[in-house]
Amino acid sequence: MRGLFLAALLFLGTASMAQDGHEMFTGQAAVADPAGERSLIRFPCHTCHGRDGQGGIEGDVPPIEWSRLSVASADRPGYGADTFHRAVTEGIAVDGRPLSRLMPRYALNRAETDTLRAYLGRLHEIQRRGVLSDRLRIGVATIPGATEISDGYRAALAKSLSERLGGDRVYGRRIELVPVDATQPGMAHDLLAVIGLPVAAVNPFTQLGLPVLAPVGALSGNEDSSILRGITPSRDALHAALAAEVAIKGQGPILVVSQDPAQRSAFALALSLAAPDRAQTDHAKEAEDIVVLDASPLPQNSAARVWITWQSLAARSTTAAPDQTIMVAIETPRIVSDAITAQTHPIQIHAQEAGAVLAEALKAAGRDVTRAGLLKALGDTVLVNIGLDYARFPLTGTEEIAVVPMP
Repeated sequence: MRGLFLAALLFLGTASMAQDGHEMFTGQAAVADPAGERSLIRFPCHTCHGRDGQGGIEGDVPPIEWSRLSVASADRPGYGADTFHRAVTEGIAVDGRPLSRLMPRYALNRAETDTLRAYLGRLHEIQRRGVLSDRLRIGVATIPGATEISDGYRAALAKSLSERLGGDRVYGRRIELVPVDATQPGMAHDLLAVIGLPVAAVNPFTQLGLPVLAPVGALSGNEDSSILRGITPSRDALHAALAAEVAIKGQGPILVVSQDPAQRSAFALALSLAAPDRAQTDHAKEAEDIVVLDASPLPQNSAARVWITWQSLAARSTTAAPDQTIMVAIETPRIVSDAITAQTHPIQIHAQEAGAVLAEALKAAGRDVTRAGLLKALGDTVLVNIGLDYARFPLTGTEEIAVVPMP
């Protein structure tokens, strides 16, 4: 019994240490020097060395996966615990030379650098989770209480993959689509990536190092494309397009409505850049154009033209006046159009496009696919038939927005 207890404590300690190492490597750890000038949060290792530790992200940055760092190369001896600590904290290489000034010097103690070093030793295995000899395990988000829709999404995704790959295999491995509960990110640790998560559920997965492809909903536009790739325009792109339309076609003073002050301020700034001569107001009765960014009630001013996003229109709690002009910004015009043509639900089209993107990423990533390599492989991918261009728009693949009058 005592042996089992000690083993459990050892396991828990090892798991905690691994998570600490991951948080250091990805800049989530609150470990920093007193001045806060070179904190791990501001300068995470993966930014330059890559999430797989293979280097080359910024200039001639070397790999730091421990299986390579600890082995002597043509121009240096192999690193050990002491020399690694000195390199991280003092910027001195294993052979005594100073490291580049671009390499931050971190105020870490020896226990912390040992934790980081242990994590680098596990990077090879972590990056290949979900990659088995005979199959690749890809998570597909399920919708709570909507089994039929979830099963339909997964089926449409599988069909799209098969059409793109000529079957259910890539480089000899079968693709296994695993249902994933969006509220349980910890249960998805043994997957290569996750597809179709609601945007609101993405962060807990990416914080654990799980790549997310094709989330459902608009990303903010500031996310990290090394761990997250969308297939629809971001909120920033949507707001910029809507602001441009209001600037060109609007008439007079503009009222911006949102329950989120930060979102309202950001959109007001976009408007001021697009239409520097147009007045903005806080009073509905003065406005000739009203922009609604969320589910806020429509201000009572039937003479004003209303500009609203498709999602906000669907969620609004009040209706417009019968004679009021409503201009709707559609975030996914391609998906909506294809759904109408195919007479199917837009979520089915989303699944088809997600499958196409995943297929291209898997083909480009090659036989030794990794979590980081899967998303990196999309770097220059252009899918003309579904309007996605990751060379131009690394995070979302598109900024296509349509602003149309409501019938």
